[in-house]
Amino acid sequence: MRSGVNLLGGRAGKCYMFPFVYPEVCNIDYSLDHIFYSGLLPSAYLSDDPDSVLEDYVDTYLYDEIQSEGVVRNLPAFSKFLEIATLSTGIILNFSNIASDVGLSKTSIREWYQILTDTLLGFELSPFTKTKKRKPIVTAKYYLFDVGVLRSILNLNPPRENQTEYGIFFEMFLLNEIRAYLSYTEKDRKYPLSFWRSTGGFEVDAIIGDEVALEFKTAKALVKRDFRGLSAFFEEGIAKKYIIVSREERKRLVDGTFLVYPWKEFLSDLWEGKII
Repeated sequence: MRSGVNLLGGRAGKCYMFPFVYPEVCNIDYSLDHIFYSGLLPSAYLSDDPDSVLEDYVDTYLYDEIQSEGVVRNLPAFSKFLEIATLSTGIILNFSNIASDVGLSKTSIREWYQILTDTLLGFELSPFTKTKKRKPIVTAKYYLFDVGVLRSILNLNPPRENQTEYGIFFEMFLLNEIRAYLSYTEKDRKYPLSFWRSTGGFEVDAIIGDEVALEFKTAKALVKRDFRGLSAFFEEGIAKKYIIVSREERKRLVDGTFLVYPWKEFLSDLWEGKII
């Protein structure tokens, strides 16, 4: 793994910050319920009162780190921006809409997103644009680095299975785990992480380099429509592997092409170097 330093409650490599990852805590109450409640910051994950730890973390980040660095003069407006940016996690970025909601210029919003990136609170997920049969959308998405921090900023209860937020948390959690693996193994330059969405509405949650296409589904029993995005991307003939990570109990191959993974088994294989 890359050498790192303590920073804002997590750990940093050359340019990224990651909380706990699967190999470090897979034997310590490692469940989606726990992860979605506490997040994976060490101090929160191991705490009996994650809410207090996360609240202190967010307050410290907003009112100490940001303010002391002098990078934001209008802290109340930045706090509102952070809440809106958090609500927009996993959604195609629209700087005009966010600027209108916050009451500032698009230039300011772009600069504030860059602050989130520079201070390691979030990351931009670039669009995959190499498809030929279906025209790709070329606008990025944005995610925070930890589901616990996201939950604390929005003052949400841990999401339940039937809520939209449950799928968003699942997607964000897995994306950050993949980012951490690529960074720690120094594969991130060779295999950049992206997502794909066509103008016709087909989507793949994550693409690693040109090698692996991934969809994240919280279903315990996948149905045909869950393969819609991967099937469309498969027609492009680009990736070598097509994987759906879900809450199904057993790994299986569908139509000789699509590999369905239970989420823990996927993470185990990821960190053992079997995915990429």
